[in-house]
Amino acid sequence: MVSHKMSRHFNFKFEQLPNYKKEFTMTRSKTKYMKGSVLMSQCKAPAQLVCNSPGCSPYRASLEESIQDEICDAGFYAQIANEAPTDILRELITSIVGDEYGHARLQASLLGICPPPVSVPPNCPPATGNFEADVRAAIAGELGAIRRYAELAGCAPNDEVRYLLTSILGDEYAHARIWNAMLLGSSLCACV
Repeated sequence: MVSHKMSRHFNFKFEQLPNYKKEFTMTRSKTKYMKGSVLMSQCKAPAQLVCNSPGCSPYRASLEESIQDEICDAGFYAQIANEAPTDILRELITSIVGDEYGHARLQASLLGICPPPVSVPPNCPPATGNFEADVRAAIAGELGAIRRYAELAGCAPNDEVRYLLTSILGDEYAHARIWNAMLLGSSLCACV
């Protein structure tokens, strides 16, 4: 089963990204960091998310699709939670469901000033009923999402949007680790 998060791939070269430099140099951020909080000083949000790089041209549409993917994932993961063999795993999966909805909300907030048109929810694939197979599909989906968010962050129109998308990338990586631990956990049951 191919995960829905991997259903669409971007085709670009890093050299096409705005502000890409082959040597790794640090650029000053417009964001001030103050003890546990982020102040968006000097942030001049554009009326729309626009990226001038040809490899990033469907940027807004890619964000809209990403929102739909997150909603699909939340539903798919909720179905996996119902398959979970223990209450602990069910609770862990339910927390991941909440994270996926949070990712959709964050991206919808980015588009809030220029909301996407009303659309029909995507046709999301259901869980198979086989816990292990569905967890493996979830892992593949999370790895696909990591790639997607890296590409979206690389094409972000400013540092503030890049930061938000990179934070989602970190969550997706953590989810992949948790799903993987669920698969490996059964091997510890035989240990005394």
